[in-house]
Amino acid sequence: MELKDLYILLKAKLHLVLISGIIFGLFGIGVYYFFPQSFIASGSFFVTRMVEDSSGNYFAYEGYYAQQTAFSHSDTVLGLFNSVNVRKNALEGLGIIVNETSLRKFNRSIRVKKEAPQIITLNVKGKSISEAGSGWVAFSKAVLNAHEILNQKGDPKLSLSMVENLPVVHKTYRSLYINLVAGILFGVFILITYLVFEEYIKKEL
Repeated sequence: MELKDLYILLKAKLHLVLISGIIFGLFGIGVYYFFPQSFIASGSFFVTRMVEDSSGNYFAYEGYYAQQTAFSHSDTVLGLFNSVNVRKNALEGLGIIVNETSLRKFNRSIRVKKEAPQIITLNVKGKSISEAGSGWVAFSKAVLNAHEILNQKGDPKLSLSMVENLPVVHKTYRSLYINLVAGILFGVFILITYLVFEEYIKKEL
């Protein structure tokens, strides 16, 4: 379909486009008001390795080796954060029965990101401040316990520690204006796509 044909089609169906935009805009407003506010608990972890020769400069060979080992170990720690067993232990720490449903729900609430070679950030979403905070604490304990057990069979000089003992809990960002505009644009896009497809089918037939 050429641009001229599209213009003629939209001009003829402008009222339908406007109606679709309004309907979906109202739907966006409804989503804003009817979906509950959620909270995110956020905190970071630091992966490091103890330097054996503390009398020398940190940037001597041993210091450099320790830093590189910590860099590599961060990927192992990231694997612990994504481990099903660790998440199961976290749910048990929260007193939640572990099954496929609870695990999926818990997985959806968790975001883990490697911010830097030795920094890993954990975000846990909840419907309340206490739910987000307790979820973060339980998950953190499960990860730290798993890391401690793992290091008993590996390099005991490697360590994982919280940057802060407690997470920062904040509300998720929401905007009525963004919901409204997104709803309108989505409604307009859906209807235009439908009209173009319908016109294409007519010409083919």
